Amino acid sequence: MKAVVVDASVAVKWVVEEEHTAQAVRLLESDGCHAPAHWQAEAVNALWAKVFRRELDPADAGERMTALLRAPVHASGITGLLPRAFAIAVAHSVTIYD
Repeated sequence: MKAVVVDASVAVKWVVEEEHTAQAVRLLESDGCHAPAHWQAEAVNALWAKVFRRELDPADAGERMTALLRAPVHASGITGLLPRAFAIAVAHSVTIYD
């Protein structure tokens, strides 16, 4: 399988059973997973949200966070991507980080 770019919401599925978890796990078999450098902050925030909504207890979420932070994802700096991301965001009325 070719290298893939993953979103933080996909990475969360590696440690939390959700809809499409099986498909997300299959991406780990690719020739490499890549994500913007801030992916870990977004993914850990998703775990925090699950604690806040009482879907996970804090200790369990902490263990899942540890596993998530060990995921084989190559983080890429975003500075060089921002001009193009800005153009896409303006053209399609989406946020920069999406």
